Amino acid sequence: MGAFERFAAWCAKALGHALAFSVATLVIVVWAVSGPLFHFSDTWQLVVNTGTTVLTFLMVFVIQNTLNRDSAAVHVKLDELIRVTNEARDNLPRRGAHERAPSRRHPRSDGAAHVGRPIARRLTVPPSDRSGSSPARHAPRLLDPRVDTRTLSSWRGAAEGQRGDPIRTLTSTLANVALLGETITSFAEYVDTGGGRGLEVALGATPEAVIDEVTKSGLRGRGGAGFPTGEKWRSIRTTGTGARFAVCNGAEGEPATFKDRALMRTNPYQILEGLAIAGHAIGAERCYVGIKGTFTEEVRAISSALEEMREADALGGRSLEVVVGPDLYLFGEETGLEEVIEGRPPLPRIARPFMLGLFASPPKDNPTLVNNVETLANVPRILADGPDWLRTNGTETSPGTMVFTVCGDVQREGVFELPLGTPLRSLVEDQAGGPKEDRSIKAIFPGASNTVILPEQLDTPLDFDSMREVGSSLGAGGFAVFDDTACMVRAAYLYSRFLWIESCAQCPACKFGTGEVTKALDEIELGGRAPDLDLILARARSSTDGQKCALPTGESLLMQSIVQVFADELRAHVGTPCPLPRELPFHKIVGWDPTMNRFEYDPSYASKRPDWTFDT
Repeated sequence: MGAFERFAAWCAKALGHALAFSVATLVIVVWAVSGPLFHFSDTWQLVVNTGTTVLTFLMVFVIQNTLNRDSAAVHVKLDELIRVTNEARDNLPRRGAHERAPSRRHPRSDGAAHVGRPIARRLTVPPSDRSGSSPARHAPRLLDPRVDTRTLSSWRGAAEGQRGDPIRTLTSTLANVALLGETITSFAEYVDTGGGRGLEVALGATPEAVIDEVTKSGLRGRGGAGFPTGEKWRSIRTTGTGARFAVCNGAEGEPATFKDRALMRTNPYQILEGLAIAGHAIGAERCYVGIKGTFTEEVRAISSALEEMREADALGGRSLEVVVGPDLYLFGEETGLEEVIEGRPPLPRIARPFMLGLFASPPKDNPTLVNNVETLANVPRILADGPDWLRTNGTETSPGTMVFTVCGDVQREGVFELPLGTPLRSLVEDQAGGPKEDRSIKAIFPGASNTVILPEQLDTPLDFDSMREVGSSLGAGGFAVFDDTACMVRAAYLYSRFLWIESCAQCPACKFGTGEVTKALDEIELGGRAPDLDLILARARSSTDGQKCALPTGESLLMQSIVQVFADELRAHVGTPCPLPRELPFHKIVGWDPTMNRFEYDPSYASKRPDWTFDT
């Protein structure tokens, strides 16, 4: 149902409710005044009340039935109108894949005031490959989430073929959709591969039409919450007062996650183009990219790409700026990111960015859009090739692909792009190679923000709804795998300590709760007193009291699930050394070791203090 249809149906229902309310009000008035006015006896009053009540129900039924019938007729006419319009649009002449759209070198910079034509044409034919041949048109198809990818033979970046590169994409499962394609080294190369088309289409359309296209695609945020991107854009554009701002969140910090850095290294141009499109759609006065200063390679790639695109006038007239911030977990929290852009430490705010945005002061609340790197990387192709491009892969409610990170006790650590709906087992066993020989999977931590995943849940499809149904979440797509030699007490301690260290202490319950859980787990690991599991559960639950951000939610979910599932293992530590003494790394990924084909973890993190300083 289109927007106009929904509006017509809403008007019909609203009118019906209004008439019904008016009739009911009249009945109440008659009911109240009839007795005193006409001096009815109690018997006659009962008859009048009963009759008016029956009459009310009859009138409401007749009104609603008439309106529903008229509304249905309107829907039939609208369906016919839309069908004819679509047929006419499909018959429009289309340019071939090798033909380039006319250049718009000097678009208007005010997205809110820009008036363009609605989007009526789509480039449905993929661009030619470098050999010059034009591929055949691909009809959109929904990839079966139950597909057994072990039967697919085409790999790009298998461990044997791309030593030193953490990026591996199973291209045979993708229908002309890939974020992690070839590494793009210049803007000219990006344009040759079809880059820039999305922004050209966006600038030739109204911002509302751009938002409609993104909404139709079903794109959902890839930063953790999975909120519909189009609806987020619409709310920023249409609510609040003051200027608008658009922000790309490149301050990746979730443990066991490396996807955003992989995307920034591989193709920073598509991210910046996506941000420029977002800025145009919401009418942003300025756009920002927030990146941690420790991400030296990513900062260099984004900054260089931004300079090239400025020189080529390829940002749609938008003003973009790179903001480099501290290596703190809360820098990646959307309101903490706002604080850093404004020149302060990343201390989260209560009000979300769409409520109180950048540089806001009463009466202007400056609604601000914050989107993840991967979310924005999808946008250019949605605008260039239409919303069905994203739906070529994935499921109905979770369309597209997602970039996943797998680390820990697997044979092939790395970053993998797969269609949403692919089973978790395929990611862990087929792509990452599963556990080492003679070992078995014991637990999987989906970052530090969700409940632990067990081996019996490996067949869960990797999409937003399926993961929620098993009590966990897709999050940012990072998974730390632990085999049967890993101590769950130690693993829980490392992750709880991370959240305690990274807590900003604005909310006392968060800092106190995470600290108490960490202390209790440390005592258990050292073989001290019998573990008070009820205390750990209570402190984990209460850490969310008065929270400003989602950090204590991660503590509550992850720690409660570990204690409940592995209670016997926690009790087995009482009075004895750890029965599984293997040293475990904490999965704070800082880079990639090409000689070992493994991720590099932060060796200094063990010396970080809860006040964000380090032991000397």
